[in-house]
Amino acid sequence: MADGFKANAAFFKLGFLDKNAVALGRQFKEMLPTLWMKAGAHGACPALGETVPEHEPDDMSALSEKLAAINLQLVERSAAKRKAIRWALIFICVLIAAVFAALAAMKSPYLLWDYSDPELAAAGTILHGFEFVFVRLAPIAFLAAVVGAVLTGRRKA
Repeated sequence: MADGFKANAAFFKLGFLDKNAVALGRQFKEMLPTLWMKAGAHGACPALGETVPEHEPDDMSALSEKLAAINLQLVERSAAKRKAIRWALIFICVLIAAVFAALAAMKSPYLLWDYSDPELAAAGTILHGFEFVFVRLAPIAFLAAVVGAVLTGRRKA
């Protein structure tokens, strides 16, 4: 630790510059490290008169390997989404069947309630409304969920 940092740190002198000299472009050498840091500090800090090496394009094989890895990740993500959607649709089918079974087992008990009691009247109306809407819309939702589960379960050739 007493030796300091090895080669991964650079120290710059921080001081005040004459704003007129900066405006006239006479302090560019002193401003260069600040401009380099403002630009992202990629690579070594350039010096005046030094040419910046251009990056050579990547080798085509390295580029194709990167693209293949990205394509594999996209395919895996797509398969995971498809699987999640399929299981959600299967869950919806099971839920609809369970609610149908529960409604059939109850045999509409609200029809025998005394509707002179306001609380029972409100509860009976809510139950009847739910049963009325559910029995008419659930078969459509069930068929759509079955079709969706079958279609998402198919493998593409």
